Amino acid sequence: MLRADVNSDKAVQFGKWMNESNYGFIYKSMAGIFNTVEPWVDENQINVMLSDVTSDDRCIVEFFLLGYAKEKDDMLRILGRDNYEFLLDTGFACEKEKVIEPEGFAILPIGELFLIVSLPSCYKNAKQRISDIYIGSDSTKLMKYIKKGKYDAVLDLCAGSGVQGLNTANYANKIVEVELNETAYNAALLNGKINGISQDKYEVRKGDLYQVISEKFDCIISNPPFVPVPKDITFPLCGDGGEDGLDIVRTIVGGFEKFLKPSGKAYMVLECIGDEKGPYVVDCMTQVLKKGTINVSLINRQQIEFQADASAKIAISIYDDPQNYEMYYNAWMDMFKRTKATYIYPVVVEYVNNGKELEINYLRNYTKWSLDSQFGISDNIEIAEHTKQYYAALKDGKTKAVFDEEVKDLLQKCSNKSIRTAIPDSMDAGSYINKIKNTLKIVNSLNSQGVIVRK
Repeated sequence: MLRADVNSDKAVQFGKWMNESNYGFIYKSMAGIFNTVEPWVDENQINVMLSDVTSDDRCIVEFFLLGYAKEKDDMLRILGRDNYEFLLDTGFACEKEKVIEPEGFAILPIGELFLIVSLPSCYKNAKQRISDIYIGSDSTKLMKYIKKGKYDAVLDLCAGSGVQGLNTANYANKIVEVELNETAYNAALLNGKINGISQDKYEVRKGDLYQVISEKFDCIISNPPFVPVPKDITFPLCGDGGEDGLDIVRTIVGGFEKFLKPSGKAYMVLECIGDEKGPYVVDCMTQVLKKGTINVSLINRQQIEFQADASAKIAISIYDDPQNYEMYYNAWMDMFKRTKATYIYPVVVEYVNNGKELEINYLRNYTKWSLDSQFGISDNIEIAEHTKQYYAALKDGKTKAVFDEEVKDLLQKCSNKSIRTAIPDSMDAGSYINKIKNTLKIVNSLNSQGVIVRK
């Protein structure tokens, strides 16, 4: 169990040691190679990239990022006794005979911060399938959207590691983190200490959203649980957002007008179900908010079947129940049909409490085809036999694309119709998902080659 009741001076000293080590530079170099907002670099790639660093630096990265056990004598020499004991005192790591091993935690360099978080389940030394102290690409995306400026007070709801609040430390006079999970609560406390944020400026409150809040703020930030979950399936609290994924979101949005100062801003990141018009979170907000500006950044849009697939895979992992993937997939799809959801939207929402008549701005950052898209064959394109097993799309006698009979049938069957008509619904769930992915990949390719156009 992570513990925060440790000497603050030791925590600050440990944070300084982290800053002075090569760890942050090495991590950012590895993450930068992949040029992604995903904070967790592939474990196998990390091991490859560490082949040419010093043995001490490799030891540090493997210990703090991958959760590998290390020889006690080596870590004492590298860290020094005070820093070594700090890791034991906080419960970050424990001693086992001649080694010291992290207890399922990592320390992640994010921006200028060093954050204690849970190892993700994709790493072999993770202790949990669902992280108590979560951080992911949605976390780092949200950090990029928050406007820098002088804030008198910032509130971070569903704080987790405290990353969003701590990210504002350079320009906020007061930061209040709110977290319900005990482990995450302690992590947020420790992360404030490690990063040298004074207790006068930084406060972590244990509780449920606004129940521990009475004052107003210039900025409210939240990365809430947003996974849509069927009622009859138990899901970890850190992810469960109810059937439409908006149970927690409704409470958060419901407090904007009460707890935001005039001209205050609120930021929220989530993956939200929706339909062709957009994500349902906007409807949720307009039902509550009567004034102000809602800015919605639609980062992407994917078929709802992909969300059912991802959720079913999480469920079989949590319950160690791989033989029931189909059951979980169907449970999610049945729920999505009830909510009339056809897409999943990764979104970042900004709300400005400016007192204006309510207005909404959509920023659509996706151009992908969907199953409900229709296409037509481009003008002057002729489909002809190319070889015995392949066909070609010709324009003015020049070959634009070569493809097999499956693609030819797709062109003939779906021209001027919904792409969905090309996908039989009699397949098992896994085959159905693969067919969707493959079909959309083909359509995107044909479009980029000029063979088809969107209708």
